Amino acid sequence: GLAEKAGRLLDESGEVALLFVDLDDFKTINDTLGHAVGDRLLVTVAGRLRAAAGPRDLVARFGGDEFAVLVHDRRDLDGTAHRLLDAVCTPVTIGEQTLLVRASIGAADADTGDDLDSLLRRADIALYEGKDRGKGTAVRYAPEMRTRLVETAEMGARLRDAIDAGELRLVYQPIVRIDDGRIVGAEALARWYLPDGTMVSPGEFIPVAERTG
Repeated sequence: GLAEKAGRLLDESGEVALLFVDLDDFKTINDTLGHAVGDRLLVTVAGRLRAAAGPRDLVARFGGDEFAVLVHDRRDLDGTAHRLLDAVCTPVTIGEQTLLVRASIGAADADTGDDLDSLLRRADIALYEGKDRGKGTAVRYAPEMRTRLVETAEMGARLRDAIDAGELRLVYQPIVRIDDGRIVGAEALARWYLPDGTMVSPGEFIPVAERTG
């Protein structure tokens, strides 16, 4: 359904786009309340997406807690994304449980010559960017997002090698009491020194360390 319709629309018009919807913290619901509650939540979310999408748009489940929405007319893509986000994020009552639902959305416009896979890749990158900013967001793809993602992956690999090579060092920054100038403590800081003695800026590697674990 999704691949066939996407191919047809991409051939007919360049005015289509894709929204990739991912439920935030869905695993927690499954783990704490059980898969039966999780399944009912997915059914509710699917219904809300269909109701909020345009009459010519196509909603498809795309994995465990992920949905794809093929938008026929992208002229108000940002408005469509936030409308879907508002619909999904309304609390859901299942039995005696009222669940606070949150979701993140990545959006991507179709370019000339695009296929569904390329659209999905860009929407997924936008989704990753949104989750990095904070969950419960709708973010539209921009080319610099892919650049940042590649740079983060490369820096993460270099950091893994640096840990193995012992290039990270612990330094201490003193905490000084203002009134008498006495040192009352110290802050422990990680610093990365390359073999040639130069230092990688903490502003470059600390955010990567936090994002990649």
